[in-house]
Amino acid sequence: YRQRTLLEKDAVSQEAYEQVTTEYEKLMADIDLQGSADNLWEPINAENNVFAEFDGGKHTIHNLYVDNYTGHADAKGYHYGGLFYVLRGTVKDLTIDNANVTCFRGGALVGRMDQGSVENCHVKNVMLTGYQKVAGLVGFVSTGSKDVTIRNCSVDQCAIKTTTPEEGLYQAGGLIGYLQTFD
Repeated sequence: YRQRTLLEKDAVSQEAYEQVTTEYEKLMADIDLQGSADNLWEPINAENNVFAEFDGGKHTIHNLYVDNYTGHADAKGYHYGGLFYVLRGTVKDLTIDNANVTCFRGGALVGRMDQGSVENCHVKNVMLTGYQKVAGLVGFVSTGSKDVTIRNCSVDQCAIKTTTPEEGLYQAGGLIGYLQTFD
């Protein structure tokens, strides 16, 4: 059992952060990321079970700015955008206010969700620019044989536009962009 604030994460490199496996991460206060084109957020990749639960503590993350599209190929490490790149765990009790996310696929909170739950999470005032599988909360739910639960969540004031006007935008939604299921 370990608690670590998002501010502590900033004190270590992203690589070192991704190698640490903990059971519990908790946000201890509201945070203003002061995101901009010059101050980009690198999404947290929880694909390798970095944590079992991220508890937002009913706090708010302000001014999230992600750009995993501009100048990048659609390749590993740049497929998804959001606070979390890929999620395999639980995120709860978190609000994101004022997010600007540009990506191939993604959402303000989670780019791709493979398993776990998102509960009591809210996104407001978001501008999302993407190609496919984009939404205000979770861009792509890829369940495979794992359970995914999204409960008591909301998106308010979300604008979505395409990165490729000549092709248009597809697999997009307010809460979830694309829900993949298997029999």
